[in-house]
Amino acid sequence: MQLDKQKLALLLALPDSALTQIVTDLAKEAGVSPASLGFDPTQISKLRAALAGASDKDLAEINRLLNEKKQG
Repeated sequence: MQLDKQKLALLLALPDSALTQIVTDLAKEAGVSPASLGFDPTQISKLRAALAGASDKDLAEINRLLNEKKQG
C-alpha cells in the first residue's frame, strides 16, 4: 500500500479499533513487532495526531520504509 494524503484521510476517519488493527497488520507485514515500535494501542490519539500532521516528506519516508521491509 502506498500511503498518500487521500489514503491518510481515509485512515484517520476510521474508528480507533480499525485504525489500531491496520497499524498492527502493517507492522506485522513489514516483519516488525508493533511493541518494538513503541506502539501502544491505548494511546491511539497520539498516533492520530502524528499522522494528521504528516508532511509529504514524512509520507514518502513511510512508504520508503514499508517498501524496504517488503523487499528485504
